[in-house]
Amino acid sequence: MMKHYLLFVAALSVNVNHNNALTGRSSSKRKNKSATPSSRGGFGTPKRPSEANPAQYTPDSSSTTRELVRYLEQEECEGIGADGGTEIGFCSKTNRRGLFAADDFQTGDFLVGIPFPCCLTLAEDDIMMGEPTDAELGLRLLNLFNDKSRSVSFQSYFDTFPTRKERFDATPDFWSTKEIEELEFPPIIQKAKKRKTSIEQLAQAEVVDIADLQFATWLVKSRGFTLLKPSLTEPVGNDDNVETRTTLISKTVLMPYLDMINHNVPESANAELQVLETKAEDESFYALQATRSIRKGSEIMITYGTGQESTVDMLLNYGFVAEKNSNDSKFISEENLADFPWSSTLEDEKKALAETGDEIKRKILDFRIRMKKSVK
Repeated sequence: MMKHYLLFVAALSVNVNHNNALTGRSSSKRKNKSATPSSRGGFGTPKRPSEANPAQYTPDSSSTTRELVRYLEQEECEGIGADGGTEIGFCSKTNRRGLFAADDFQTGDFLVGIPFPCCLTLAEDDIMMGEPTDAELGLRLLNLFNDKSRSVSFQSYFDTFPTRKERFDATPDFWSTKEIEELEFPPIIQKAKKRKTSIEQLAQAEVVDIADLQFATWLVKSRGFTLLKPSLTEPVGNDDNVETRTTLISKTVLMPYLDMINHNVPESANAELQVLETKAEDESFYALQATRSIRKGSEIMITYGTGQESTVDMLLNYGFVAEKNSNDSKFISEENLADFPWSSTLEDEKKALAETGDEIKRKILDFRIRMKKSVK
């Protein structure tokens, strides 16, 4: 499962508590659900009997997934599990784990709602004052793993995380220097090496295991949602020339269940994340909303990031190369790399891809093919 960078949208009245502390659920169950959408049927409500549409997935019946669903239902999350209208499962074609529709949904329906206290906020920062690095976010998660007094309530969520041996789409910073350099494209080589170095330096400074910090950083980057939200405007200047300034708050959040959703391009994604926020944290939700009709049995998919990321960003942050990405041509043009001197031709790459079974080699070739095809 891969992750995302999205625009923070406040759908209801806003009252944000700005702080840098890691927050999570500690309050009692919500009694008042005034923030729960109702104008379009609420979360996970079937709208009509489904016509014949063979399920495109096999339900995930693992004990860890069952325990996560049980925990979230107990915490009064909305739209959870087959009875709620959505279900974690494995795609029949790819065997990839994702989130699927157990009911029919129409455009605008809310599918899932996870209250703020059930999620983990790893950072909430004024981006003008500087954001934490990827490695620093990884350290915050690693510290939480090691602090059993704070992590116990989230254990059922942590148990569903990928491991180094299962569902692990390694990003280039996990590769050897030689493998990174085989990507050939300067922007991704520089960024991958920079992250790898920053993780090593922070691990040494904090006296933590480099491999543990690297994996925790990968978990945050591949599963965390980074949200942007305008803060209150402030007057700037003197009485004769007063201007207002609006700063942006960057918020990095881990959201159980919602982080099972897979990526599709904006033209094909069928859902998006919404933030339904009130003055009461227990009545605020991270919600999944349908952007088009979704048939029962179909996979629910969002677009990772802002929708403007190139294949460089997707491979660097999520560890995969999408089948298509309309942003690559613009990226290549802006970086003045249309005439980049690749060491081999597109035909050579395609032939090599057909002959190799090595996972990293395939990612390297997929990346090079994608970038070469994007040159206009």
